[in-house]
Amino acid sequence: MNLPLGAYALETVDDTIQARVRRLLINGLHGGVDPDFRKATRDLYFRELRLQLHALERFREEVHSQPLRARFRLVRSLRASRMVRYSRMHWIELNDCHEDLLVELYRRINAIRSIRRSVVLAGNARTIHSHALAIGRVPTFRLMQRLGQEGLKRSN
Repeated sequence: MNLPLGAYALETVDDTIQARVRRLLINGLHGGVDPDFRKATRDLYFRELRLQLHALERFREEVHSQPLRARFRLVRSLRASRMVRYSRMHWIELNDCHEDLLVELYRRINAIRSIRRSVVLAGNARTIHSHALAIGRVPTFRLMQRLGQEGLKRSN
């Protein structure tokens, strides 16, 4: 996925021991979701959605040549657990000011669950692709735009 060069400037670099310890605490205690709303939004924006798009693109490339491997990789890579943790941890901010974002997040979570369900139930590639349209590029970029807007609002 091609993001503008300026977007990478907001990513964190874990080059100090303090940053590494903080990342370990976040991963261990909070399940990978930062307690700070703005940082959690940025992480979801940069990491989780990019990984999901990459997993779907890799599945589309490999499904015809290596169907079992492509399905296994898709189930392993396409997860909604961090998005659910994000919505549960920051439910106050999301319910107070960001109801549209909460609706879009749960639309995405339900789409991911339907894809995983169809892969596990051995649905054909066409069925999986039809479910994947709900989390394709356009809905993902809409969600990313909403996350970016909310993260910028909170930082000002």
